[in-house]
Amino acid sequence: MPKERLVQCDLTIKNRSVKFTDVENTITNITIKDLPYELNDCYVATQMIQYGNVVQGSIKRGYIRGTNIENGSRYIQIINCAPTIPNKTSFGRYDIRMFADNGRTECIHCKQRNHPSYACKDKPDHSKRCYNCSEVGHFARDCQNESKCSFCNKNGHVHNDCADFKHHAMIKSYGNYASEILEGASNCLRVGRFEDNLINASINGATLEKIDQCLGAAFENHRVKSNGSNVGKVILSLGTNDLSKNKHDSDQVNVFATQAIVKVKQSFPNADIGVCGIIPRKGNSNHIHTVNETATNVNKFLEKLCLKDEVLTYIDVEHIFTKNGSVVKSLYEKTDTSGVHITIEGAQTIRVKHNLDVLSQIQHTPRPGDTKRKLSDTSLTPMSAEKDSKQSKPGSSDEYE
Repeated sequence: MPKERLVQCDLTIKNRSVKFTDVENTITNITIKDLPYELNDCYVATQMIQYGNVVQGSIKRGYIRGTNIENGSRYIQIINCAPTIPNKTSFGRYDIRMFADNGRTECIHCKQRNHPSYACKDKPDHSKRCYNCSEVGHFARDCQNESKCSFCNKNGHVHNDCADFKHHAMIKSYGNYASEILEGASNCLRVGRFEDNLINASINGATLEKIDQCLGAAFENHRVKSNGSNVGKVILSLGTNDLSKNKHDSDQVNVFATQAIVKVKQSFPNADIGVCGIIPRKGNSNHIHTVNETATNVNKFLEKLCLKDEVLTYIDVEHIFTKNGSVVKSLYEKTDTSGVHITIEGAQTIRVKHNLDVLSQIQHTPRPGDTKRKLSDTSLTPMSAEKDSKQSKPGSSDEYE
């Protein structure tokens, strides 16, 4: 453990930053090109887990030379890196290029790893390629040939006018993976708009007992296959409304949670599942104290349940909304007498704090059996919060979220 911490951290000795490297696990430095600068670094780190162990805190951003303007490039360090890093791949809907040291990046022309692509002897000569007929040897301005599409190889039109290409681009914009689904109630709707590869299937008033409603909402999305096989991650954030009916009975809520998890696993057989703890309610009444005590018992059960199943990860959101044993009132709607509903800022707090906790937990928490598969950082990661999201009226007598 001390050795791992040294590898993952820098030390400053006499005003000089010192990096430690495990000689048995050489660090591979990888440059990632063509990503949008707005994309969350946690999402990038999670995508890179498939190639090895990401050195915590190693992600750096690229800038246009001589300015402080970000250009979208990322620089990241990997331990126990895969033998081959693809030169071109995709992170969700984004096509990217990657370059690694240690001779791990394959040439895009011959697929060898002993030289860069620009020095490949098999590199085709595109010094003169016509974009009208796709032939080599002249430019489009001098072309006397009929137009030929470089995408479908048919005559009569160019690449940009190709119906097949436009259809391909539209499908690609959805992403090859439906990837991630959020199953929750109104507080999850408050989280807002997600990146394109995450589907918010939350419903006002949803419960663990009636998980089929949220599952149905997910399958209504055209990106989700009928057998759920193209979904990689599911976040289950329910239970608050179940407590409204069973405030004294944590065992009953535990039964509902167990049954809901089974249904989610059956619906999305290839997915990792993140199970959120129940957020405590705001208030000092005996009723709310009882509900919060029951919620704590349910959360303890969920945490133990997740430790026993390699596709489950417990997501502790309770600590975000409590401090020194009391709820953080600023994260809740002021006029909501039920104490259930969080604010837009509360949802954004989940976004900022929770993603780092999940990524750290996945990378460093020992699990029984095989290594646990990884959750994406875009789980609960909206690009922005939608203030016009559908919300139930705060202050209503209905205690459902």
